[in-house]
Amino acid sequence: MFTDSTMTTKNGILKGETVSAESLLNAAKAERDNRNYGLSKSYSYTTEVTESAAEIQFNSADGQAYNGTHETGNSPSAYVEAFTESLDATLNDDDFIDALRESGVGIEVRPARTQATPIVIHEMKDRTVYFDSSKNFISAGTAPSGSIGDGTIKAGSEIHISKTDKSVGFSFNTRIYDHVISTNGFTESTLHIALQNACNEITESLCGAIANVLSVAPGAENVQVKPLDTTGKTAAEVSESIVDIITMNVAKTGYADKLSEVALVMPVGVEAILEREAQAKGFTDIEAMLGCSVLGYKPNGVAGAAIYIISKRMVALSFATMKDGSGRILAIQATRDPAHQAWTIEAFGSLDVLADAGVIVDDKGVESKTTIKHIVKITFDGTKDSAVTIPGVTA
Repeated sequence: MFTDSTMTTKNGILKGETVSAESLLNAAKAERDNRNYGLSKSYSYTTEVTESAAEIQFNSADGQAYNGTHETGNSPSAYVEAFTESLDATLNDDDFIDALRESGVGIEVRPARTQATPIVIHEMKDRTVYFDSSKNFISAGTAPSGSIGDGTIKAGSEIHISKTDKSVGFSFNTRIYDHVISTNGFTESTLHIALQNACNEITESLCGAIANVLSVAPGAENVQVKPLDTTGKTAAEVSESIVDIITMNVAKTGYADKLSEVALVMPVGVEAILEREAQAKGFTDIEAMLGCSVLGYKPNGVAGAAIYIISKRMVALSFATMKDGSGRILAIQATRDPAHQAWTIEAFGSLDVLADAGVIVDDKGVESKTTIKHIVKITFDGTKDSAVTIPGVTA
């Protein structure tokens, strides 16, 4: 029933990477080809799986006793195994981490039970001098210092970027009912659709968690924008206003001079508006139009729904791997729920956002650490046309 194939997903963090979604299908086909079709045995959980309170262990040998050729078409347990293993292969594949790094934001995958590694930025001391080449050169002496806040930071000092106080323990779950799969069955196409939807929801939720952390990060600075003029304007025209606002605030990060040096974390409603302009101008997507990375999130559940501009030099993500030593950043597991005749699929992990930047400053002879404002949080005061709703802008 199934053929070898791959699944391509795309959503913010998932930047169109191609990953394997065939999971146990090759094994299922091999078992089918080698099966003794004279053997008939009814499907039952006792012969297919071994259950425990913590997890399900699939017994592939007993799987050879399925009737007919539909073991991957209407078996709830075959579907669950295909779904969980494919989800695991998608989100724990090296391609996923590589796609994260392609966004330009720093990515760390660290061992379990360890702390996120702080970033140290070394400000290069400017010792440039100007001299008359017709005369002997004499050293210009001490290089100048640059000011920051109320104190002074000597050029050449270090900026330390550590994780914020708020860490993220992300967790997702869904339930797969036996009667739904047994009655309706499934195909390769429906499995791919279910996987893509799960990946989209997980990555959007992760982006939302990042937005929640950025909203309360010490280095966040709010920029309140007057209501968007949407009266009588197309989505592409409204997008122009949003892009202008973003562009004019890039420099406020302090560590980015142009759009290509930042990443944008924004509500998917704003993403949709910008996408219309990208289409109108002939670009393939928003990132091609803006020249920077875009991470979209659903504003539901995000306390500080806004557009966040972050410098790629000053923010990083740190994922902790599972303590089983597998190197996975997301644990995927299936457990049996006999009371509902269903399987519960769970995914969980932990993430730290490195965005707390600071330096040691000298304020009248007293040294102290100060916070650097480098995250720009753009919030909108609604729209001029109250009938126009843009998730993340008007609600």
